[in-house]
Amino acid sequence: MKAVLYLIAFFAFAIVSATFVVVGKRRYRKMAKDVYVLRETLFTVVLGAALWSEAAVLLYWSFADGSRLFTSRNAVVNTVIFLLVSLLLGSFLMLYSLVKCYVFTQTGINAFDILGRKRQILFQDITKITALTGKRLSIETRSVKIILGGERRQMNETVKYLKKIA
Repeated sequence: MKAVLYLIAFFAFAIVSATFVVVGKRRYRKMAKDVYVLRETLFTVVLGAALWSEAAVLLYWSFADGSRLFTSRNAVVNTVIFLLVSLLLGSFLMLYSLVKCYVFTQTGINAFDILGRKRQILFQDITKITALTGKRLSIETRSVKIILGGERRQMNETVKYLKKIA
């Protein structure tokens, strides 16, 4: 049983470390030529940290007093599932909030996904802008469709900026 716990602890360390590496290397930093950067709310970082904390507590209790968590084979499976889901979802939320963003420039929008990969949409190529529920916007070109979302204040700025350039 201890071997499984050490394997899970190593896996947890690898996931969290990989998340920090991606955030450190791929997070977009605003430049002078950018009009502004639209990001998701910081509350998603709080949720990601809470999920990582849940995983840390489960891992700690697994090592400290495994007899409480591992009373049956089902309990072992449930504990491992909760650990992995907490780690993976926490990492996804961290990347979603810290790496994913939309950079508005004078000529278009640069969209960065959760791994920091860039897609560029020029304003002249935009064919359709649609307001969606939940303070989101859908921006479409002939080949690309992106859905913008973020903090309420930033979304209001986005709408004003898009009206100004239209």
